[in-house]
Amino acid sequence: MKNLIKNKISVIGLSLAFLFSFQACKDYLNIEPIDRLTGNNFYLSKKDVESNLAFIYARFFEKINETWVMGAIGEARSGEIFVSEGANSYNSRKVIEVLGKNNILEAMYNPNYDWYKIREITKWDKYYEVIQSVNILISKLEEGIPGVTGSDQDRYMAEAKFIRSFTYFWMVRLYGDVPYYTEAYHTEPMPREKMVTVLNNCIADLSPQKDLMPWSLNDPGLRGARPAKGAIIALLMHMNMWNASLILETSRNIILKQ
Repeated sequence: MKNLIKNKISVIGLSLAFLFSFQACKDYLNIEPIDRLTGNNFYLSKKDVESNLAFIYARFFEKINETWVMGAIGEARSGEIFVSEGANSYNSRKVIEVLGKNNILEAMYNPNYDWYKIREITKWDKYYEVIQSVNILISKLEEGIPGVTGSDQDRYMAEAKFIRSFTYFWMVRLYGDVPYYTEAYHTEPMPREKMVTVLNNCIADLSPQKDLMPWSLNDPGLRGARPAKGAIIALLMHMNMWNASLILETSRNIILKQ
């Protein structure tokens, strides 16, 4: 009889344990995966804003780090860099000279240069993932996020618009005319916008933000890693200078055609 009672108690205990563990598993399985979080169920605190900004920066860095974009669009295009005879991976490094001759198709499709992944430079989808994330963040800041008010809200808004403008500035330098949008949940296909118009839009969007940013951030860990007022002014200067040169070049071409 004692053994029977003990067995019944054990069965009941196991049943209860299973029931609670099943409920716990059910609750666990109902948790929304972080990659499916939207603006409606993610932006609930200042910490969420910081986490999202970290993701946005990482996404941009991931894109420019997936290929040799800095050299391929910079010093390698000068035609003044040559590979030393006997250098490691000599055949692969010859891409530098190919780029110096502006032979972009060979640099992209010659198997000897696959390591440099030059073709990836032509893909802008990840840049637009950055822009989409920023657009949603700005939308949520405008709606109001718990714990984000006053100077914090102003600083996050200015930083978000800085990232968006910098991404468009980077793309204009790579691709020329690009689609431009600032809506949080835009899904319709768009035509390319003139590069001068894109930069003008960015300048108009970013200019008011410079006065919302301090010259220096209080947290030493953020200095040099996150934008302050000087970074916004510098970006505005670059965009104005590029626009001035683009407009001057367009006017020159018109005059020459006449």
